[in-house]
Amino acid sequence: MNCRKFIGIGLCWLAVALFVMFLFALYRHSARMARIKYLPQDTLVSIYGEEFRLDEVQCGSKTALMFFSHDCEFCRKEIEGIVDNAYKMLNVSWVFVTPSPVEDVNVFLGEYYLDKLPYVKICCLNTPDLFVKFDVSAPPALFIYDENGELMKYQKGAVSISEILKWLE
Repeated sequence: MNCRKFIGIGLCWLAVALFVMFLFALYRHSARMARIKYLPQDTLVSIYGEEFRLDEVQCGSKTALMFFSHDCEFCRKEIEGIVDNAYKMLNVSWVFVTPSPVEDVNVFLGEYYLDKLPYVKICCLNTPDLFVKFDVSAPPALFIYDENGELMKYQKGAVSISEILKWLE
């Protein structure tokens, strides 16, 4: 009988511990989402030395923030789709953020001509601050904001260009 009581008490404590862990995870998720619910006011510098605030970049009806790496095959596939379908996304302001060095990004731009699209800013970050704020541990990651700068959709990991186009309609 004592063994059953001990097991019962242990299971109750385990249930309480799991519930507390769930609440903590929910709180962390809510706090993280609150940081990115609206376009942050972070100041970035483009690869051409142009300084701009992220929340003021909007030229179209939507703003898309994409974290990428020049050597990521999934990123390359998404960016290739974006470049090929640029005429369908003329109402979108794009901000591409990468941890890659400027030299590597310049070679990458020679292949994809991403910098030739209208309303595009490309930034190389030496610090992980923006990656931490958006909780991006590995590219690609895409965040789409509406005309009011409010987060509409986000995707961490690869996504097809057809899905991206659907989100940007």
